[in-house]
Amino acid sequence: MILREAGYPIRQKIEQGELWDMLPEQLHMKKVLIIHIDETQHMLRHTESDQERKNLAKAFKGVMNYKAWPISFIMSGMPGTTELARLDEQIERRASFAFLPDISLPEERDLVVRIIRQLSDTGGLDARAIIASDIPERTAHAAKYRYGRTAQIVMGAIQIALEQGDKTLSRDHFALFYLDHSHARGMDQMNPFLVDDWRRLEPGSFLINMRDIQ
Repeated sequence: MILREAGYPIRQKIEQGELWDMLPEQLHMKKVLIIHIDETQHMLRHTESDQERKNLAKAFKGVMNYKAWPISFIMSGMPGTTELARLDEQIERRASFAFLPDISLPEERDLVVRIIRQLSDTGGLDARAIIASDIPERTAHAAKYRYGRTAQIVMGAIQIALEQGDKTLSRDHFALFYLDHSHARGMDQMNPFLVDDWRRLEPGSFLINMRDIQ
């Protein structure tokens, strides 16, 4: 995937080790200095044993230590992302780590407001009524107070508004998005964008344990 994104077409099957060996030179030719790998935890799920992960760490180091063109990696994802560094002292020593805490309300309400305002402006929607209401708080609650999920909910609501041809972002757009990403359809009392006492609901998407209804 890194080679493809760098513009190197892979037309034949190449062994994994050979791919890692050719990666630094190809990145040098494409003048790529920084690689961002998002959702790194998914990569780690495919390397379950410590030895597999140590081999992966060794491969990354080989790219980073390429003298002619050293590459830097930015790895983002869930907290388990640091597992790679835990197994390799050199990566741990050379890396910098940043933990992004959950959104704290009411202190960071302005942050949620900026997310809503900037994304709405990009979509050409009026979000003034939404910002003046408690929708920012409801959105953070529905997103389990996570930054990425908050933006995802806002973008989903905007998409629904645009599909309906609306010019103003409303609570209904958020409620509809939540319906499509939870088990709250037909259960309005579990939708944080529809009930008055939304704080009593568990943060995050309302999902039924399917084993309980079988």
